[in-house]
Amino acid sequence: MIFFLKSACSRKNVYLCGMKGLKFIDFCAGIGGGRVALERSGMECVGFSEIDKNAISTYKLFFGEEENFGDLNDIDTSKLPEFDLLIAGFPCQSFSIVGKRKGFDDNRGLVIYGIERILRECNVKYFILENVKGLVNHDKGRTFEKILTLLNDAGYDVYHRVISSTECGIPQIRERIYFVGIKRGLQRRPFKFPRPINPRPLSEFLIDEDAEILDIGNATFQRYLDNKYNADRIDLNYILSHDYWVVDTRQSDLRVQKHFCPTIRAGRQGLLYVKNGQLRVLSGKESLLLQGFPKELAERAVCSVAESRIKMQAGNAMTVAVVERLAHQIMEAVSDNNDLVELGSQTAKRGFSTERWVVEQFNTWQVSDLARRWLISMEYNLAEIESVRAAVVRNKDCKTDVTVEVRVYFKDVVDVQNIQVKLVSGRGRGFNQVDKRRIATYCEKLWQDMPDDVVKGLEYFCGERRPCRRLVRDSRRMFMDELPAKLRRQILEWFTANKQLIVSDVVKGRGRLAAEWVLVVRRPKGGCCSEWAIANINQLLSFLCEGGVEVTSRGNLQLGRLTVQRKGGDAGRETARSLQFKLHPGDVLDRFREE
Repeated sequence: MIFFLKSACSRKNVYLCGMKGLKFIDFCAGIGGGRVALERSGMECVGFSEIDKNAISTYKLFFGEEENFGDLNDIDTSKLPEFDLLIAGFPCQSFSIVGKRKGFDDNRGLVIYGIERILRECNVKYFILENVKGLVNHDKGRTFEKILTLLNDAGYDVYHRVISSTECGIPQIRERIYFVGIKRGLQRRPFKFPRPINPRPLSEFLIDEDAEILDIGNATFQRYLDNKYNADRIDLNYILSHDYWVVDTRQSDLRVQKHFCPTIRAGRQGLLYVKNGQLRVLSGKESLLLQGFPKELAERAVCSVAESRIKMQAGNAMTVAVVERLAHQIMEAVSDNNDLVELGSQTAKRGFSTERWVVEQFNTWQVSDLARRWLISMEYNLAEIESVRAAVVRNKDCKTDVTVEVRVYFKDVVDVQNIQVKLVSGRGRGFNQVDKRRIATYCEKLWQDMPDDVVKGLEYFCGERRPCRRLVRDSRRMFMDELPAKLRRQILEWFTANKQLIVSDVVKGRGRLAAEWVLVVRRPKGGCCSEWAIANINQLLSFLCEGGVEVTSRGNLQLGRLTVQRKGGDAGRETARSLQFKLHPGDVLDRFREE
C-alpha cells in the first residue's frame, strides 16, 4: 500500500545531491499526477501551469492555493521562480487515436514550442514530458522527429520510450510516450529507463464499497449482450464467477481483461468489473487509484468533485508510479560517486532510527495500521493475538546489523520472529549495508575453510596488505580488476562455489538471531512510511542469489544481487579495511511489494 506524503524537502538548492532540494514547476498540470510523483521523490513544487478551470479546481483541492502561472504559451519566464526540472503532460488530443490527430495544425499541438522556449530561457536542467502513444507515428513519424530535433537543439540529451503503466506496478494497460531530457554535460553515467516490475493485483485498487452495482437484468444491457457482436460469444455467468475480471463495454462489442484494467480515458465510461459475483461500475475513486494517486486524495476528490468529472480528469492524468520511477533514474544518471557515498552514509545513520520506529509500530500494534498489516503479512490472525512486544537486539558474533525481535503472545504460547529492516533512500537507488567485518573475523566466525590464496586476495582488496604491483588506482589497496589473474580467478571460483552460504550468512545470519523476515520501508526523514514490503527471508535469499559472480566495472565484486566492496570511509579508522556486503533495498521493494 502506498500513502501520499506531501514533500517536506529543504528549500536549500542542493545541486546534484539527489532529489531533496530540487525544485520543479508542474506545466500542463492537469490534476497533478506528476506533482504527486515528484514530491513523493523528495522534490519541491514552486508553482504550476494549467488553463482548464475544472482541473485547476481539483488541483487546488489536492495541493492548496498554489500560484498558477496560467497559459504556458503566454508565460513571462522572467517572472518564474528558479527551478531545476520541468514536467508536462502536454496536450495529447492533437496526436491521439481518439482525437482528430491534427498535430501541429491544432493550436494545442504547438504547446511543445512553448515548452522548448521555457527550457531555453530558464536554463532548466531536466525535463519529463508525457504524451499519447499515437504521437510516435503521427504524420508517418515526422511529428515525432520534429519534437526530438527541437528538444535536442535546445541543448539536451533526450531519451524516449513507450511505457505501459503495467511495467511500473500499476495494473492498467496505459501506454504513453515519455521523453526524458538532461541538460548536456550533466550526466555522470548513461540514463537508463526503469526495468519493468510486476503490477500489483487489481484487488488492491478496486476497493470502493460505494461503487455502483450494474443491474444486469436491465433491458438496455441485455440488448447489448444480444447484439450481433456479442450474441453466442459472451457467457455472462462464467464472467461473473471470476472476481476482478474487468469488462470493457465498448460501443458495439464487449471485451474482458483478466488481470488488468484497460486504459482509463477521459471519454471512457463503460468499464465494469466483477466483485462478489456482481458487475460494478469503475468509480472515480478507483480510477484515481489506478493512476497511482494516493487514497487520501482520491477520497478527497469523491467528497467534492462530480463522479463523471473525476473519471474524466483521471483519464487525462499521468500515472504517478511511472513518473516517480523516471525521476529516480534521472538522479541515478546525474549523481556522481561522491553523492552516492554521501547518500549511503546518511542512510546508514538513519538505519537504526528506522528500526526503533519499526519497534514502536509493533509495540502499539492495536492502533498502528502498519503493524497490523505487517502481522497479517506474516500470516498471523489478529483476532488470536493477545499482545505484541518488539525490541532492537544485536549479537555481533552472529551478524553485524541489528535485528528487530518481535514476540507475539497468544493465549498459551509465545511466537518469536526476527526481522531485518532495510531503509530505502529517497532516490530509491542508494545502497544499504547488510554486513561488514574484517576478513580475519569472517574466517574465524563463519568461513574457516576459506583458502589461503582467497584470504590473501581479499586482504589486497581491502587494504590489509599493501598492493603487490606499482600502478594501481589507490595506493592503499587493490581493486578486483587489479589483482593478479590467478588470484582473481580463485576468488571468483570460491565465491561462486559458496554463493548460497555466503548470501545466507551475511543477510540472514546464524543462531538465535537469524532473521526469518525482511521488512523494507521507504520513509522520509522523521516521517511515516510511504511504501513497504515484507518477505520471508528464504524468498529474499533466492532473489539475492539471482545472477552470477563477477568483477564490476568499478573493480568490486558482484555476488548475485549483492555488491562486495571495501568499506572505506570511517575517517581512516581500521574498520575502513573491512569487507562490506551491500544491496539495493529499492530492488527488494520493487520485487516484493506487489506480492
